Amino acid sequence: MKNKRRFAMVSVSVIVVALILEAGILKYVNDANAYRLSKVLLDRVVTVLNKND
Repeated sequence: MKNKRRFAMVSVSVIVVALILEAGILKYVNDANAYRLSKVLLDRVVTVLNKND
Protein backbone atom coordinates (compact mmCIF):
# COMPACT_ATOMS: atom_id res chain seq x y z
CA MET A 1 0.00 0.00 0.00
CA LYS A 2 2.83 2.36 0.88
CA ASN A 3 4.60 1.63 -2.41
CA LYS A 4 1.49 2.39 -4.45
CA ARG A 5 1.05 5.73 -2.72
CA ARG A 6 4.70 6.60 -3.23
CA PHE A 7 4.50 5.61 -6.90
CA ALA A 8 1.41 7.77 -7.33
CA MET A 9 3.11 10.77 -5.71
CA VAL A 10 6.21 10.36 -7.89
CA SER A 11 4.05 10.04 -10.99
CA VAL A 12 2.06 13.16 -10.15
CA SER A 13 5.28 15.06 -9.41
CA VAL A 14 6.80 14.07 -12.76
CA ILE A 15 3.65 15.12 -14.60
CA VAL A 16 3.56 18.49 -12.82
CA VAL A 17 7.22 19.16 -13.62
CA ALA A 18 6.64 18.19 -17.25
CA LEU A 19 3.66 20.54 -17.49
CA ILE A 20 5.64 23.42 -16.00
CA LEU A 21 8.49 22.81 -18.45
CA GLU A 22 6.07 22.65 -21.36
CA ALA A 23 4.42 25.90 -20.30
CA GLY A 24 7.82 27.60 -20.06
CA ILE A 25 8.87 26.38 -23.49
CA LEU A 26 5.58 27.45 -25.06
CA LYS A 27 5.84 30.91 -23.46
CA TYR A 28 9.38 31.33 -24.76
CA VAL A 29 8.40 30.29 -28.30
CA ASN A 30 5.31 32.50 -28.23
CA ASP A 31 7.29 35.51 -27.03
CA ALA A 32 9.89 34.97 -29.75
CA ASN A 33 7.20 34.73 -32.43
CA ALA A 34 5.44 37.85 -31.16
CA TYR A 35 8.72 39.78 -31.19
CA ARG A 36 9.51 38.65 -34.73
CA LEU A 37 6.00 39.52 -35.94
CA SER A 38 6.14 42.97 -34.36
CA LYS A 39 9.49 43.63 -36.06
CA VAL A 40 8.03 42.63 -39.43
CA LEU A 41 4.96 44.83 -38.95
CA LEU A 42 7.09 47.77 -37.84
CA ASP A 43 9.33 47.35 -40.90
CA ARG A 44 6.22 47.42 -43.11
CA VAL A 45 5.02 50.62 -41.49
CA VAL A 46 8.43 52.23 -41.93
CA THR A 47 8.49 51.17 -45.59
CA VAL A 48 5.05 52.65 -46.24
CA LEU A 49 5.97 55.88 -44.48
CA ASN A 50 9.16 56.18 -46.52
CA LYS A 51 7.24 55.61 -49.76
CA ASN A 52 4.73 58.31 -48.80
CA ASP A 53 7.45 60.94 -48.31
